[in-house]
Amino acid sequence: MNTLTSQCTKIHFTALVGNHVTDITEDIYVIKLDDIAPAVNLRSRETLSGFSKLEEAVLQNMYHPVVLVENTWENYSHAIETVHKGMQDGYYPKRRYLCLFGNQRLAIASRNGYDSISAVCLKDVNRAIVIGKYNEGIR
Repeated sequence: MNTLTSQCTKIHFTALVGNHVTDITEDIYVIKLDDIAPAVNLRSRETLSGFSKLEEAVLQNMYHPVVLVENTWENYSHAIETVHKGMQDGYYPKRRYLCLFGNQRLAIASRNGYDSISAVCLKDVNRAIVIGKYNEGIR
């Protein structure tokens, strides 16, 4: 398997979730790209300002894994709520996971010949959002 690998082997941090301080610990797995549905059109990611610099950095050393949730219509609908219509991708019900955070990293893996990527896989969308925002530095 040709995997775009995250530097992390486990995610662990403390976060304020609602009114509670919560320890978040999640394992990181290797997931085949064919099992991941993007929430946005991956080509649209390539047109964003700074994509080439991000691509170079991720290929040298991807720090954060992508954050995946169960691929359901409800999760997909939630994921595209704030995505511009021109950047939305269709719903792929046959794929097991939906990429909630890390669609640019997913695009980078795909366009550079990787067949799998490091990922955190969650059933709880709210927990996925907490992890995704933590990875993006929004605390």
